[in-house]
Amino acid sequence: MFKYLINLEIKEFFRSKRFGKRMAGKIALIFMFLYFTLMMVVGGFGLYYGLKESMPDADVFLVANSYLIYFFGVLFVLLLLMTSSPSLQIKALMILPLKKKGIISYFMVKLIFNLFFLLVVILLFSYSAALMTDGHNIVKVLSWALALLSVTVSLILTGFLMEKSNKAVLVVLLSLLLIFILKKTGLIDIPGLSARLFYIVYQNPLWLFVYLAIFFALLKYTFNILKNGFYLDDIVHGKKEKVKELQLTWLDRFGTLSIFLKNDIRMIWRNKRPRQTFFWSFYFLFYGAYLINKYSDNSLTSLNFNIAIASMFITSGFLFSFGNYVPAWDSEYYRLFMSQNIKYKQYIESKWWLMIVSVLFFSVLSIPFIYFGINILLLILAMAVFNMGFNSYLVIIGGMFNDKPIKLSEKAKRFQNTKGFNGNAFILGMLRLILPLLIFYLSKRIGGVSLGVGVLFAIGVIGIILKSIILDYIVKIYIKKKYALLESFAKEE
Repeated sequence: MFKYLINLEIKEFFRSKRFGKRMAGKIALIFMFLYFTLMMVVGGFGLYYGLKESMPDADVFLVANSYLIYFFGVLFVLLLLMTSSPSLQIKALMILPLKKKGIISYFMVKLIFNLFFLLVVILLFSYSAALMTDGHNIVKVLSWALALLSVTVSLILTGFLMEKSNKAVLVVLLSLLLIFILKKTGLIDIPGLSARLFYIVYQNPLWLFVYLAIFFALLKYTFNILKNGFYLDDIVHGKKEKVKELQLTWLDRFGTLSIFLKNDIRMIWRNKRPRQTFFWSFYFLFYGAYLINKYSDNSLTSLNFNIAIASMFITSGFLFSFGNYVPAWDSEYYRLFMSQNIKYKQYIESKWWLMIVSVLFFSVLSIPFIYFGINILLLILAMAVFNMGFNSYLVIIGGMFNDKPIKLSEKAKRFQNTKGFNGNAFILGMLRLILPLLIFYLSKRIGGVSLGVGVLFAIGVIGIILKSIILDYIVKIYIKKKYALLESFAKEE
């Protein structure tokens, strides 16, 4: 069964219309994998012997186990952000005389054996080799490594279930909330808990069966979910959902612009990918709050590099994440848009207004940061004005180079839009990150914090005043690339 399915995928790969690009991507992926493989091998040995050299009097293996829970936490976040379900032509396979169990098993093998899993395998066994060469018991070390691999696979399966079920998302969030509350109240010690959870397998290898039992239970649960939904009618017709109608009549005051604004708001409300982007925008707000809380000391001179980065991130989450894919968000019906009697400037201006409102929204949410000092709040607002009057235009121009179509009904997939990478988009992306920091730093060096904040405000206000002129220039660029975008969006994935 597996041999037959692999043979089908090989044929599909070589017969694809985009064989050249896909081959280039595979070659790049192979080189990247080889590079990271070397890093994991070096990291496995280096971690053990590096800790042993820096902590000669400590049990470095126990110390490493104390921080494994943080390692798995970071790994889980990366799995959620950078991986997705593997592709499989499931509808074509359903009508073939193939066993349902075999197809699902093949899918789950593809799901588990992704790049992250292979790198974790290499890292764990290189670290285990370092342990064994230093005299640790081979059976105990291998039991410990297998337990950690079962945790890794369990995280992969949990991430997959979170894509399919809101209940799984709720369980994970409640678990994290419980851990956070217990840590804040001092009822648990995270490093100590981590050491007990993982080091116990090395002390008594029989605990490995507990980890394997959890892993196989989760594997069986995932298999049953896939099996229960493995029907052609469900795949073809899909799940019927009730769509909540949004009137948005209050936008009618904006005239023709209201048509585009309503369309964008409904798109965000009804579709997974843009809705996911909107909610992830809050990450920038919380990350900025974390940096400010960590590096601020309520003094006027405390506006350092980290505070400047945080101040920019707080109001730019939606601006960067949504604006970076304008007009790719409309790729599914871009040809319909361009066949209508609409003015391109109104289309671009509606996107600009949507991002400006998002900056204002996060600016309002940042007002409580006055707790850290009025100077920090002023810097956040100055960065917000700069984002509105300068970065917003760079984002719209940069989005034009991301010409890979986006499926609105799907969540972000691994390395989404990297095939649309363009040097111009990369340069513009770096400019919108570096320029405000550079402007603030140089102005601060010349005339202090007040001048740095004032210059950011001034540039942003000038950009807002010149909005019409700048948008006219951007529209000319878009019109020149109009047919190239139409061709790119018309290509099938």
